[in-house]
Amino acid sequence: MSQIRLPNINAQGDRAQLAQIRSYLYQLTAELQHALSNLGVENFPAGSAARQVLSDGIGEQQKKTVLEGISSLKSMIIKTADVVQAEMDALEISLESKYLAVSDFG
Repeated sequence: MSQIRLPNINAQGDRAQLAQIRSYLYQLTAELQHALSNLGVENFPAGSAARQVLSDGIGEQQKKTVLEGISSLKSMIIKTADVVQAEMDALEISLESKYLAVSDFG
């Protein structure tokens, strides 16, 4: 089982911290994509719906229901990532304007 590490945000200054957060999010995305692309029947407990779907041990209607749930979950993850990215962009713009104003006037 893969262990997902916690972010190490120790930089001084907001810009450096934002860069570390962005880097962490990209690394986390790569790790999740790798983990999800390497899932197999052996990764799920016996009797679980996911294991049954992967081994074709359930009916078509049940498979369709589970796959719709997976698709819905994927959609929610993508929406959440988009919201986080938008918040980071807004924060970066805010910080840039604040530091630009400070450097121009004093």
